[in-house]
Amino acid sequence: MFDVIFDKIEKASHKINRIVSLTVCGFSLIFMALLICTEALARNFFKLSLLGTQELSQIVVAWVVFPALAFALITGTHVRVTLLTNLLPQRLRAGCEIFSYLGGLIFFACFSYFAWPYFWESWKIKEIPMAPVELPLWFAKLSMPIGTSLFSIQFLILLIRKLHPIRPEK
Repeated sequence: MFDVIFDKIEKASHKINRIVSLTVCGFSLIFMALLICTEALARNFFKLSLLGTQELSQIVVAWVVFPALAFALITGTHVRVTLLTNLLPQRLRAGCEIFSYLGGLIFFACFSYFAWPYFWESWKIKEIPMAPVELPLWFAKLSMPIGTSLFSIQFLILLIRKLHPIRPEK
């Protein structure tokens, strides 16, 4: 019964993370490319600079980084140090994986815990950059708690899956 429920939770988490990561990161990258091209064309052909392009690209890049890191963890495409652990016996390798999942969970849970108030304070004061264009900095700061929360959930799923592997049907 636990396996069935946990499988549904795991699939839902992966689906949500894929949607958030691919949609947000994809549109953010396309937007940044268009923004940079527009800025370059405006500078070269019209000798004018668009206000706030640097600040806007810094806000958008935060949305590329944090959700993409969680997506890389889910898909297993992040950089892993398996050269040493592959040489270890199965039980010791499993212990190393449990230790790394637990360490990642604790780190990103703490990161997420402190990132939410960081975003909230920025939201409350309607923080904007010291630039000629008023852009909401809280929007960039929102990517950090969302991304680290997705990371924490994924580390928890990996830890539970390692401690309670899928049992084959009889």
